[in-house]
Amino acid sequence: MLSRLSLGFKNEPVSKVKLLEVIITQILLLLLFEFSIKLFLLIAVVFVFDLIFYWIENRFNNLNLIRCLSFLFYFLIFGIFSSIFIPKNFNSSFYNLISGSGNDSFISSVLIKINWYKFNLVLLGILLLLNETNFVIRYFFEKFNLAPQAPNSGEANGIDKKEYNAGRIIGWVERILIFFFVLVNQYAAIGFIIAAKGFTRFRELDNRDFAEYVLIGTLLSSLSAIAIALLIKSMF
Repeated sequence: MLSRLSLGFKNEPVSKVKLLEVIITQILLLLLFEFSIKLFLLIAVVFVFDLIFYWIENRFNNLNLIRCLSFLFYFLIFGIFSSIFIPKNFNSSFYNLISGSGNDSFISSVLIKINWYKFNLVLLGILLLLNETNFVIRYFFEKFNLAPQAPNSGEANGIDKKEYNAGRIIGWVERILIFFFVLVNQYAAIGFIIAAKGFTRFRELDNRDFAEYVLIGTLLSSLSAIAIALLIKSMF
């Protein structure tokens, strides 16, 4: 999921350079596990799947749908085969490198105090909201032709890219804030975020199409953030 973050900035199919960056990131992260046959099999599986989805993205439309399906595919495959492919232990050389001079080092003492189970759950929620939720919402907009239209556009689907990109960043901030507010049981603050968002775009809401885009986007973004936060909380 960390390797897929860069895809959130791309509104077009992955290039060969971007594919290489994704693969290198995945391999470097997988090398945090101990070296074994399982690790090399996992790297091979990831590499093949990356090539397959690269081929699909560059030959079919519905980019956001393809990325949603690719995430579900990865999730199911790794969920089913995790006990077979994923090594159980981390790379001891890497741990020794970051721990410095031994158990008395500052980094080592900090690492020991971290609740890694909760840390990974929170990281999972953040990555879902930053990237995967964004693909789902954008697919919904494009499916029902709700994306903001560029003024005086001669195209049938002339999307206002500037507004669309601004909405993406606003959505990221909105979902992350709501996510953490739910985790700390500050539900009242969610209303403040939504009200602040409406206030900053008050004049633009005179346009009915734009108002529908903002309202639907806000509802989808807020509901997804609340749902994922509640799911993560239930796993604490």
